[in-house]
Amino acid sequence: MQKEYAIVIIIVIATVITPASDVFTLSLVVLPVWILHEVSIMIVNKTYYSMKENR
Repeated sequence: MQKEYAIVIIIVIATVITPASDVFTLSLVVLPVWILHEVSIMIVNKTYYSMKENR
């Protein structure tokens, strides 16, 4: 549920900061930020569970 909110927030922020209003420019901003968001979630989950196993 929270991932949907994050995607909407990323799209809204990208819409505000992009100078043009076409879909291509918007996707150039949204996709890298979205991928970075997903990768950071995977890194945090991996780190959390590895630390949990070491206890």
